[in-house]
Amino acid sequence: MKNIISIGIRVLVILSVFTGVSIAGWDEAQAFYPNGHMMGGGYMGWSMIFFWIILLVIFVFVVRWAIKMGQSNNAPQTALDILKKRLANGEIDIEEFKEKSKFL
Repeated sequence: MKNIISIGIRVLVILSVFTGVSIAGWDEAQAFYPNGHMMGGGYMGWSMIFFWIILLVIFVFVVRWAIKMGQSNNAPQTALDILKKRLANGEIDIEEFKEKSKFL
């Protein structure tokens, strides 16, 4: 996740640098609307597209993370689960486990 965000930020920085360089030689009218329309012929349109794609990817990861956090394994433990955990930790021996599990 951190790698994707890092790559996205680097792409946006590189595209913004190219956008700034590409309008350096234009006169005042072309600086705002190159080639007669707002998206221009340079990198501004591509940087907007990449920005929205990266924003969408981040949104999807956040939603998936939120769903995963909502479905965490916080189910209540049964008595048998606790007994098994005590056996695994060495708090009780096998005979005591068998004896107590008969009652459960």
